Amino acid sequence: MDPLDRSIFDAIDANCRTSYEELARKHEITPNAVRKRVLKLIDSGVIQEFIVLLSLAQFDANYLFGIIKTDGTQDDELLSKQLTNNRMIFVVLPLSNGDYIIHAMYVGARGLSELGRYLRGLDGVRSVELHTTVRERGRKIEYTNTQLKVLNCLFDEPRMSVSDIAKQTSMSARRVRRTIDDLEESESVQWTLLWNPNAGGYITFLARSLYDEREIAFEGIDDWCRKSFPEEYFYSHRLASEPSAISVFQVERITELEKIYRAIKSVRGVKSVTTYIYFTATVSQPLSNIVLYEQLVEKGLRQPE
Repeated sequence: MDPLDRSIFDAIDANCRTSYEELARKHEITPNAVRKRVLKLIDSGVIQEFIVLLSLAQFDANYLFGIIKTDGTQDDELLSKQLTNNRMIFVVLPLSNGDYIIHAMYVGARGLSELGRYLRGLDGVRSVELHTTVRERGRKIEYTNTQLKVLNCLFDEPRMSVSDIAKQTSMSARRVRRTIDDLEESESVQWTLLWNPNAGGYITFLARSLYDEREIAFEGIDDWCRKSFPEEYFYSHRLASEPSAISVFQVERITELEKIYRAIKSVRGVKSVTTYIYFTATVSQPLSNIVLYEQLVEKGLRQPE
């Protein structure tokens, strides 16, 4: 992605309902130019789909980062499928050394225990390292019937226009617009996207930085990465179990990876850095989207699949 692609990507990742017209005004280009760039990101596989996600607070969930170490005897195709088929896991990253990284969501201690037991029971798995991550949780509200009707439309097409939602729900456009605004302000739901970081021929890697909390905070690492590598850096996950940041970078050449690795190691307060290079990511439906679907089915707004 060039800087303009990246800026557009970040904007629609934050809110995929942002119109091409609004993005065009922000970037001083035409709406058609924005549309072409978004379509290019979709065609390349970087953007997999636009999606509606419940906040973590809305269904009392937590986000998890995991490392699955293998013994080398695993059937990689089968293991990848088994990981993807677990409803709690929505990102599977096969590492270049044969291990796997996962991103998942779980509900309560029981959910975490079940996930750990499932992973340890898979053939070829030597050990499992699971870390809850610290993230914005949003808020929890009780949805009204009107809000659920709008969410039902947006579940299928998060960028659906207000006029089309009004037609499908037999509501006025003004009421639909107000309902969407109320949902956004509630912080109980997010209009975003699923993406595949290493699509389009890029090298995407994770840098796990263990830091001394007496010398630098997580926010300091995030801010340093953003200022030092504005085009390569995306975001960081903060582990709850230890002072570590899992940072996502995207580069074109392996020499750039080495440069970033050495730069992070030189940051005051960073004790060690481990990099993870992975092959093609598998990204599936997050639990926060699955739970929304189940709630819409329970309310009779859609048929179970």
